[in-house]
Amino acid sequence: MMDNIPYDPIATLGRAIGAARRRAGLTKTALARASGLSRLTVAQLEAGTVSDLGVRKVERVLRALGLALRVEPAGAEPPTGVARVRGAAERSPLGRLMIARASERRARALELVRATLGRLRRQGVSARVVGSLAKGGFHVGSDVDYLIENRAGLSESRIVTIIEAAMRGFPFDAIFAERADPRLLELIREEAERGASAVRAA
Repeated sequence: MMDNIPYDPIATLGRAIGAARRRAGLTKTALARASGLSRLTVAQLEAGTVSDLGVRKVERVLRALGLALRVEPAGAEPPTGVARVRGAAERSPLGRLMIARASERRARALELVRATLGRLRRQGVSARVVGSLAKGGFHVGSDVDYLIENRAGLSESRIVTIIEAAMRGFPFDAIFAERADPRLLELIREEAERGASAVRAA
């Protein structure tokens, strides 16, 4: 009977990590580099066959995927999957409205991003889009994430001021490459490539 199947937290964690990695468009090798682990360890973790892995190593993998470890009471209902939530939302009037609002917000974000990148380029600043807008996961509550590759001699505060003026109140974050974790910078740059495609295609 299904009720007699023991709960395996390692296998559950591995499936969640594998699903998040695929949604992010990452290979196991890329995730391994970002988290400082071997590809074999990542593969074993996703398969639920890893023999022993410290909490700090698991936390590094989760952080690379934008996830966090959460403690819940035993027997708590597991969180609903993203795909299932979206499927249910598409069948309700409110859900369809929220999806439409997210599409409108994304279109507005792309319009502001093009203007912002233009202003930064005129100042000699090299910047690209990363985060949810680049990965295709933009929603109603998303902000825009910029990767600043070259400040062109401008201070960080000056660059933030330029972005604020161009974004007209739309929320954003600025990530300065020179201060980013080197292990994550490659992943951020891969996102930036997808972000450039999204801006061009819009």
